[in-house]
Amino acid sequence: MFGQIVGSDALSNVVLATTMWSTEQSKYNLEVQREKELKNDYWKPMLEKEAQVARFWKTHVSAWEICNQVLQVKVEHPAALLIQEVRSHAFPFVHRHS
Repeated sequence: MFGQIVGSDALSNVVLATTMWSTEQSKYNLEVQREKELKNDYWKPMLEKEAQVARFWKTHVSAWEICNQVLQVKVEHPAALLIQEVRSHAFPFVHRHS
């Protein structure tokens, strides 16, 4: 559904971030399996169109790494920016602090 919203041409501008990563080995193995499931079953069409995957490790550093990854994406199609525009118009009651 997400691919339909942004359009297949814009998927190369997308970073899919997974959460809930743990450093505990017993949990980590399950999380890797879940990520593999997401990549192979749900995200496969988006990944085939060059969407990227990032892991969020519940740290500030990890959050900034994902932000940097998003900023490194070369925006060739304005669809990603269009979503921001739609969001800002769809939710005008949300206050943004500068």
